[in-house]
Amino acid sequence: MCKTHYPRYILPAIILAIVFLSSCDDNERVARVSQEAAARQAEQNKEMAQQNQRIAEAAKELVQADAQARMEQSVMHKDLRADQAEVGKQRDQLEAERKQIATERKWDQLLASAIQDLGVFLVIAAIIGFCWYLLMGLRHETVTDQAVGELLIQEIVAENPILLPPVHPSHPALEHPRIPSISTIKECKPDSPISKT
Repeated sequence: MCKTHYPRYILPAIILAIVFLSSCDDNERVARVSQEAAARQAEQNKEMAQQNQRIAEAAKELVQADAQARMEQSVMHKDLRADQAEVGKQRDQLEAERKQIATERKWDQLLASAIQDLGVFLVIAAIIGFCWYLLMGLRHETVTDQAVGELLIQEIVAENPILLPPVHPSHPALEHPRIPSISTIKECKPDSPISKT
């Protein structure tokens, strides 16, 4: 049998043709896989964009809610401070009123005690003054006392008194014991006691 020899370049051409033909199938398959991957990547990118948009909206809502909460907290804090200031003001007013009432009570007590002490002092002074007046009046007879005494004596001794009622003639105006005269005393004996009449 006779051997036929193929030229050397045919074998590489056949291999090349096989590779080319097989690479065409692979290229189509690779192209298809690439298209599917690109489509999946585009879909994932779209989903990621939607998720990013939702996250951005949620973050925006969160920032707005946080700002609203901070504003409400600031308003509540201001209201709380205003309430605390009002309570402090009312407490200060109450404390001032309490001090004023305590001061008034203290002065009332002092005034009542002073009035009571003054009353006792005035009563004692009046009693002492009255006693002093009586003592001094008894020690010093005034001209008026002497004049009244003499007038009374004259009225009592007078036969027709002007101020006193008239005395019955059978009764003397003054009844007094008789005092012995000097002549009666001389007539008595020296040994005998003096008899009183």
